[in-house]
Amino acid sequence: FRDDVIAGEEPELCSRIRAAGGRVLRIDAPMTLHDARMTSFSQWWMRSVRGGHANVEGAARQEAEGGPRALRETRSTIVWGMVLPVAILFTFLAVGFFPALLLSGIYGVQVARIALRRPKPNFNTSDQWLYAASCVLGKLPNAQGQLRFWRNQMTGGQSTIIEYKGPDAAGNNSPSEASGASRGGEL
Repeated sequence: FRDDVIAGEEPELCSRIRAAGGRVLRIDAPMTLHDARMTSFSQWWMRSVRGGHANVEGAARQEAEGGPRALRETRSTIVWGMVLPVAILFTFLAVGFFPALLLSGIYGVQVARIALRRPKPNFNTSDQWLYAASCVLGKLPNAQGQLRFWRNQMTGGQSTIIEYKGPDAAGNNSPSEASGASRGGEL
C-alpha cells in the first residue's frame, strides 16, 4: 500500500495493479472481516468523513478503474452534501422557512428512492430505510472529507489519518477481543 493514502487503500492498490496490466480476481468466499467497531454517531460521522476524503483522492488520482468510480461518488457528494445544503440555506435566507423546508424534501425523496430501488436481501424493512437514510445523510460528512482533501491540496498540506475509533484504534486488541472478527487491516 502507498504510505500517502489515508483511506481507500484496497481500491487504490487494485487501480495500480490494473493500470500496470495486471488483473484483480475475486473469489466467492469470505476472506476477512473489517471490524469497524462503531458504536456512536460521532464514529460513524468520522468514518464517513474518511470515506469522502478517500473518494475525492481516488478521483483526483484518476488511476485506471479507481478514477471513474470515485469520480461518480465525488460528484454525488458535491450535489447532495454541498450544493443542496447551500441552496436550502440561501432559500431560507432569501425566501423563508417554508420554501426551504419544501426544498429539503428532496432529501426525503432520495431516501425513499434508495430504500425502494434495490432492497438489500439480508435487510428487513426498517434496516432498509435506515440504510437509505444513512446513505443520504452520509453525504454531509463525505463533503467534509472532500473539503479537507481540497484544502490540503490548495495549501500544500499533508493529509493525515482520519481516525474514528478513539485511543484504542491503533489495533492493540487481538482478533478475539475485536468482537470475534479478523482485523484484516485498518481502513
